[in-house]
Amino acid sequence: MRFVINPLYVFCILCCHRYIPDASRAVMEVLNEMASDHESKRQRYNGEDAELLKKVASQDITEVTLRENLAQYVEQVNSQALFQQTMLYNSG
Repeated sequence: MRFVINPLYVFCILCCHRYIPDASRAVMEVLNEMASDHESKRQRYNGEDAELLKKVASQDITEVTLRENLAQYVEQVNSQALFQQTMLYNSG
């Protein structure tokens, strides 16, 4: 049995990886702004949000870690989608 991969789908996967650095940089800018506001003002965030902002403020979460985790997640989702796409493409 020969498996064929849709070339358009491969192109979409490559484009997703291209935007990861810009997306992670933009998200970190927002998180850093929120973290600095969170520390200087009364506690506006609680629970998981406050914990995330504490990690950003203490540099436990950085742009590099965010970029790496985002790339890993995109790769995982793309692998699953590619498998499903390949199965559908080859079954039809």
